Amino acid sequence: MQNLAEGPQASIFHRLPAEMRALPQWCVTAGTATDKAPYGADGKRARTTDPSTWMDFATACRLATEWRGLIGFVLSANDPFACIDLDVKDDTTAEDMERFKSIVTTFNSYSELSRSGRGMHIWVRGNIGPGCKRGGVEVYSQERFIICTGSVYIDAPVEDRQELLANMVTQMRARNIAAFNPGAHAARNDAKEAVIANSRTRHDEVALELVASHPRKLITAEDLFSAVFDVDPNFTPDAGRKWALLPHIARKAGIEPLPKPFALYGRPKVKVWALRNAQGWRGALAMAVEAELNRITAPEAPLSPPA
Repeated sequence: MQNLAEGPQASIFHRLPAEMRALPQWCVTAGTATDKAPYGADGKRARTTDPSTWMDFATACRLATEWRGLIGFVLSANDPFACIDLDVKDDTTAEDMERFKSIVTTFNSYSELSRSGRGMHIWVRGNIGPGCKRGGVEVYSQERFIICTGSVYIDAPVEDRQELLANMVTQMRARNIAAFNPGAHAARNDAKEAVIANSRTRHDEVALELVASHPRKLITAEDLFSAVFDVDPNFTPDAGRKWALLPHIARKAGIEPLPKPFALYGRPKVKVWALRNAQGWRGALAMAVEAELNRITAPEAPLSPPA
C-alpha cells in the first residue's frame, strides 16, 4: 500500500509551529503501537482535561530525548487549534486515498506525517466542539492528545480554516464523509464564494473585520452594536430594529452569544458575545469573562444593552 506522502522531511521537533510550541500544552509518550498515552513530567499518566499534568515544549523535548519517546500536543477548548487525522491502513481504498489527498491540498495548512509514516496530521485554526470520527478521518479541537512527529509534509503556518472544517464535520456527522471531496467541486465552491461576497452588506464586512482584528476573544453587546452600526450614518432604522438585525449579522461572521448575561463592572445583565472559540467560553465564570474583556487597556464603551 502506497503511503499518503512520499519523501517526508526529517523528524525535527523544532519545526513544529511556533504558535503551538509557545503553549504549555505538551506531554511525552512512548509513541508505540501499544502505548500512545500521554505522560507528565513526573512519569505518571497525563489527563487531557487537567493542564496541571502537561508541560512546556522545552521540557517535553528534553524528556522525550531522555526517555527515547515522542512528544504530543494536548488540544484544549481554550486554544485556537484543531487537528485533522487522516488514518491510512492496509485496507484503505484508492478512492479514500484520493479523498485524503484532496483534504490535505484543500486545507493547505501545517501538516506532518503521523507516527506510522503513512497517515497525516493537518493542523488548523478552528473549533468543532466534541471530536468527530468517520471514514478514516478524525477531527479534534479539545480534550485530545495528538502525537507530533516533526516529519513535515506542508511547511506552512497553522491557517484559519473554520469554514472548511465546519463543512467537513457537518458531512461527517451526517454519515456522509464521502461527499466531502473539495477538489472535485473547486469551481462550484469558487462560484459560491463569489455569490456570498457579492451579497455581503457593509455591516457584514465590518463584523468580519472585527473578528479578524479585535484583540480579545469576547465583546460586550453594546460594543458589538456600536462597531457594526456606527460605520454607516445613512443606515437609519430605530435602535430596536438594529438590535433585531444584530444577531443575524453577527452569526454570518461566526460571532456567537454566550448563553447567559453577566454581571460585570457592577452592571447587571450585560450580554457578552464570543468573537472566537464560543464553545470554550460557554461555561466560563463571570471572573474569566471580565478578565478577558479587561485584557486590553483600551477603555470600554458604556454598557447599556436592552433587557
